[in-house]
Amino acid sequence: MSDGADAAPVPEESAALLREGERPLADRTVLVTRAPEQSGELLALLAEAGAETIALPTIAFFPPVDPRPLERAIVDLQTYSWIAFTSSNAVHAFFERLGDDLPGKMGHVRLAAVGPKTAEAISHWGLTAQLVAAKGNAASLADGLGRVCMPGDRLLYPRAERVSDDLAGRLQVFKVVVHDPIAYRAAPPTGDSFQVAHKLKNGAIHWITALSGSA
Repeated sequence: MSDGADAAPVPEESAALLREGERPLADRTVLVTRAPEQSGELLALLAEAGAETIALPTIAFFPPVDPRPLERAIVDLQTYSWIAFTSSNAVHAFFERLGDDLPGKMGHVRLAAVGPKTAEAISHWGLTAQLVAAKGNAASLADGLGRVCMPGDRLLYPRAERVSDDLAGRLQVFKVVVHDPIAYRAAPPTGDSFQVAHKLKNGAIHWITALSGSA
């Protein structure tokens, strides 16, 4: 983050700004460090507040280097009792790989989500999460699954290449058999950021968003 640039308000704070006055961000430029498809609400609020926005995602998502573990899990899909998701990115990566006729392919397999946003991502694919963690974290998701899984149940956990949670380890307490193939990996995007760097240097960007630790 350059000198003089502040962290942009989250959507709730943006809404408060709109209540305080008309177009409070007029003539202001905001750098949004998330992909447009993942920041629609924030972009809409910023535009309503009069801001010009520049999208420069700091992270892009790619298929795993070795897709074979995930492909094997998909072949064996009906051997699992549950699929657990801890991010919307994992949801989209998994179901894109799974292909068409998702309800037919899912069969009896139930879906668990770490929180409402992840459950919403599941619904985007025409499916429903049967379990949504009460507290929106891996510990809460593991506790919820521990109450509905039987010892020896097989659970599929499509995950990022690097994860900060320990869902698989937490589920071992309940003697659940967890398979956790990599569904996607995150890396810096390959796009040219020269123009944005030039604007930052010249003070043409007044706010910078940071909506995650990765950003």
